This record gives sequence, C-alpha cells and structure tokens, in this order.
Amino acid sequence: MREYLVKKFLGGVVFALAAISTTLLAVAVTGTVKTWATGEVLSATDLNTTISSLKTAIEGIPNWTKNGTSATYTDGNVGIGTTSPAGILHLQGSTPTVFMQSSSDSTTRRLIGLDSSQNLAIYANVNQIIQFMDRDNSTERMRINTGSGNVGIGTTSPSNKLHVVGSMKIEGNQLDLNDSGTFLISQNTPASAIVLRGTTNSFIAFETDGANPRMKIDINGRVGIGTTNPTALLHVAGTAGNNSGTWSNLSDINLKKNIISYAGSLDKILQLRPVSFEWKETKEGRTKGKHIGFIAQEVEKIFPEWVSTLSDGHKWLTPEGINAVIIKAIQEMYDKDKSREKDFNQKLSKLEEEKLSNAKEISHLKEENKRLQSELLSLRNSIVERDTFSKEKQLSDKTISLLEERLRKIETMQMVKK
Repeated sequence: MREYLVKKFLGGVVFALAAISTTLLAVAVTGTVKTWATGEVLSATDLNTTISSLKTAIEGIPNWTKNGTSATYTDGNVGIGTTSPAGILHLQGSTPTVFMQSSSDSTTRRLIGLDSSQNLAIYANVNQIIQFMDRDNSTERMRINTGSGNVGIGTTSPSNKLHVVGSMKIEGNQLDLNDSGTFLISQNTPASAIVLRGTTNSFIAFETDGANPRMKIDINGRVGIGTTNPTALLHVAGTAGNNSGTWSNLSDINLKKNIISYAGSLDKILQLRPVSFEWKETKEGRTKGKHIGFIAQEVEKIFPEWVSTLSDGHKWLTPEGINAVIIKAIQEMYDKDKSREKDFNQKLSKLEEEKLSNAKEISHLKEENKRLQSELLSLRNSIVERDTFSKEKQLSDKTISLLEERLRKIETMQMVKK
C-alpha cells in the first residue's frame, strides 16, 4: 500500500513539473531519489529525502517565486495545452474552458471558453446571473439573467430583453426593428407610447393615454390627428388652430398652365345655403351641439371641385381656392357698385342742372310777381281814390279781377316748379 501511495505521489509531482516545464527551462534534481523494488519496505528517511530533493528542484525553477502558500511567475508566458504560448496565459484544446469553484460550493462552474465553432462563450448556470462590476467590485453596471435572458443596465431586476434605467443614446443612421409584429416604445405601461406596426397594414401611432392614438401615419403616408382612419394626406378630426402664422400654398406661375380668369363667383356664392346642424354620432372630432356649415351634396351642384366621395360613399367637402372665390365675389360686387354709382352720379348731375334752371325761372317769376303786386297795390289805391266814379270802379274791379287771376296762375306755376 505504501509503495502504491509513493508511486502516485511521485507520478503527480512529475506530471506537474512536466506541465509547467512546457514554458520553463529543465531543472536538475539534487539529492538522492530512491527507487524501491517490489516488496521493499518504505522507510521514513528515504521518503523524506525524496520529498526534500523534489522540493528543492521545484523551488529552483527559474522565474517562479514562492511565498508561503502562494507562488508567482514573474517572466514570460504560460501555456496550457501548447508549447508556444502567445500571451501571458494561453489555453489550447478542442474546447478550452476555464472553470471556477467557490470554496463553499461542491460544484465546479464553467466561466469562459470556446465552443466547437471557436466562438467565445461566457457560462453561468440556469437562473444564475452574469454581472459586470466596477473594478473595485462595489457597483454593478450590467447584468444578464440567464433564466429569462433579460439584460439590465442600471437595474438589478430587468423585466424585458433589454431594460435600461437612465438615458440611452444611439448614434447611427438606422435602427432596424426586424419584426413583422408591433413594436412599442412606451412609458409607464403604456400610458404614453410610440407604436410601430410592421405588417402589411403598417403604421406609426402616437399614444398618450394607452388606449386611443392621438396621431397616426398610415401605410399610404396619410397623417391622422384625432382619427385612426385618415382619408387625406392630413386629416384632422377636430379643430386645427394657427395663432400667429399662416397656411401656405405653392402658387408659382412657373408651375401652372391653362390659367383662365375665374368669373361668376358672386352668383355661385349667393346660391350656397349655410345651415346649422348636429352630428348623428359623436366620434373622430364630431362633437355634440350645434354646428354651422354646408351640405356637401348641395355644394357639389354649385362647386363640384370642392366635393370628393370617400370609399364608404360619404361626401368630403374641401373648399379649394375658397379665398380666391370670395375675393372674386367681392370684386364683382365692387364692379356692380361702381356701375350703380356711375348711373346715380349721371342722374344726380342731370337733376342738378334742372335744379339750376328751375332756380333761375323761379327767380324770374318772383321778380314778375313782385312787379305785379306793386301794380295791384297801385290800382287798389287808385280805386279807393275814385270810389265816386262807379263806371271807373267797375272797370277797375274787372281789371283787378283779371290781375288777381293772373297772379294766382303765377303762384300755381311757382308751386309746380318747386
């Protein structure tokens, strides 16, 4: 039994020296190493002499320093499985692997190695954690939960494949989300989210309440605000405001052809029927209460270019160029007013001329009336003086009657002139 133990011990020492000597110089063993024959008794002296010689040989290996229970190698590379180490530590084998084991653990753990395809692999048992720590081993920076496969950065309890607590920066010209389903960028599960749908009917939606999208861009590039089914390049279901700017349209003459002056705006506008109404259903911007507007079917008869029909048969009112139509109607009203003003001024001028002529005639009649009144007064005075002469009085009365009759005619003519 003793012989067996000694052979095993010496064999292990020789193997260790052989492994180490792959990168070290050979060392001669000093002292006496006894060889025992079969059945020979092992003495304590012989064993101690052999161990002392081997100890001296091991401690004499160049570049190795022994300090208590520790041994350090201070120069050159160490090769395990290779005689030509390329680095400080060089492991070579079909699937070289480094194993580690805690003193309190009975199981050996693989740490790092190469698989059969020469890929670098970091190992951990199922439901264990791979941690990335600061150099002083005080702060964890990243971990991988091997059970779920979740990666956590800034968190020790990642709940998704990639869980980042803190700011994240991506530099590059493309973020490729290679998934035919729905990709969700959310906050607070998912009260606010950006939804990317990568199917045939793909879209991008922006949500703020976790239920109804506030804005959506469909597969045709149509943008819907307040609606999930935009029917125009910009479809706003509700009120759109512009506090300080203006809505702009491309209007360069170099981009237009078949330019014809528009006419008849006023007559067409006068045919439109403004109405008040209420929506039958309150959804997608159709709010309760009374509204003011037009009926698309009525407008279509007057301005067919303003009305389009959706795939569901509903009419869509798009008053394109309404500003130009209103301006033209104002111009037509102005032209009519100018024409009426011209006619009025002509009639007024004629009346002014007639008024001047009548004024002259009235002035002449006043002068004649004044003269006749003077003659009448003179005649009356003469009649008073000649009351005794009846014949003359009769003649005077007749003359006075004639004069009075003439005076009444003049006054009547004056009244007519006025």
